[in-house]
Amino acid sequence: MPRLGDLFAPRDRAYFELFEEAGKNVAHAADLLDRLLVNFP
Repeated sequence: MPRLGDLFAPRDRAYFELFEEAGKNVAHAADLLDRLLVNFP
């Protein structure tokens, strides 16, 4: 019988690659927001 953790664990690497890309997008968006607010009148 499989363990509960095994049922919910992603099986392929694509999940982790997408998660990493999403993290990069969030960091980039935060950097752009920081630049916008620093230069805001």
